[in-house]
Amino acid sequence: MQNEWLGILKKVTLLMLLCFAVFIIGINLLKLADFIYNIDNVVKTAMHDETTEIKTVDSIFNFDEERQTPDFDQDTAHRAAEMGWSDDLPSLDLTHWTDCYNILLIGSDKHGYGDDKCRADVIVLIRINKDGQILSVSIPRDTLITISGGKYKGYSDKIGHSMYWGGVDELCQNVERLLSVHIDNKIVMDNFRSFEAFMAIIGGVSTDKILEGKLGVQWIRNRSFRFGDIERCRRQQFFLKKSIAKLWRLSKQGHYIYSMIAFDSFLKIVDTDVSKKQFLNLLYLLRKTEFDPDNDFFTSVLPGTFGTYNSVIMKHDNLACWQPDDWMLERFSLTFSDEFDYFFDNDHAGFVDFAVLRLGSLKKK
Repeated sequence: MQNEWLGILKKVTLLMLLCFAVFIIGINLLKLADFIYNIDNVVKTAMHDETTEIKTVDSIFNFDEERQTPDFDQDTAHRAAEMGWSDDLPSLDLTHWTDCYNILLIGSDKHGYGDDKCRADVIVLIRINKDGQILSVSIPRDTLITISGGKYKGYSDKIGHSMYWGGVDELCQNVERLLSVHIDNKIVMDNFRSFEAFMAIIGGVSTDKILEGKLGVQWIRNRSFRFGDIERCRRQQFFLKKSIAKLWRLSKQGHYIYSMIAFDSFLKIVDTDVSKKQFLNLLYLLRKTEFDPDNDFFTSVLPGTFGTYNSVIMKHDNLACWQPDDWMLERFSLTFSDEFDYFFDNDHAGFVDFAVLRLGSLKKK
């Protein structure tokens, strides 16, 4: 009789545990559905209503303990160095950065989805090597180049203007020529509203302020500093590193499901030719190499000096520009061979591959 009661008790206990597990899973699925629903609202607001403030999504899926009021004067715009940023390029051994996968990150100066032609406000080359390390180099929009194609071929102009004259492809060609690289893929943040939506989806970014909405746009474009656009590029690199670190935490260090939710969400607010296969292969590489944003993400701004030039296109003389350092461009030319085909020739990593990595990491612990 006692054995029968023990058997019934075990079955009841298992049933209760099962019900509890189903309840917890159900609650989290509801929260996940609500998160995705709020993302859709963010995208709709950004695309169709430019007068309405985009509200930051508040969810367990984008919660971050770093989101707090930073220990800075909220009314002061701090330089990147004051916030802890330093240029990594001088100390890097560039021989470790051959055979990389290159993504060009572009932010335009369009205010909304209805605008037409635009200039490139943000130009960042992202290089990922086989060790799962990332090098991010800002190219100041005022960088002086010789236009490589199109109607204005052969003329000198600022690289940011090449997007206005010939679109994204023209800009990519000029970046490739300048830095001796091949651009494999592009990610274009087409307007300020898309950037606001990005910050809303990830729950804001903590710098010297909590960045979200129009404040985030103002912060990322601010160049009211002694070195103007160069200091702005440094701050943008600081922001980018903080954003990557936050995304890595929110995705549970590249968890398949969380990362795919993020990928599908960002496809709604950016223009990109990065395929799902390429994204998963990149993510798998970072997870396999135990990517750490603090130690494996390096940032820099293209070295150079301020100068002036006479613009035939703009019909103005003595325009300010950024003249890139010839010695650094020569170093790029000698080291950036770019024969990394991992993202294109391999079958894309899938859920099972990520699960195996997860089991392996648990065994190590």
